[in-house]
Amino acid sequence: MVFALTERNEVAQVIDGGAVRVLDSESFLDEDTGTRHHFVDVQGTTEAMLLLVSVREDERRIAGIRRFS
Repeated sequence: MVFALTERNEVAQVIDGGAVRVLDSESFLDEDTGTRHHFVDVQGTTEAMLLLVSVREDERRIAGIRRFS
């Protein structure tokens, strides 16, 4: 799976052909670090996964991805 950020710092999945699909998420901002943490449900090829995607909003980049299930 490949992830990207939208112009509005939303987490999106890159799908075939380079198109992106914005993923539904619940998020919270860690004001001390400027990092927004998104809880994202995604469907893999064989199973569903819950991911925590950390986004540095000031740098417009994904800082980390952790899998919970």
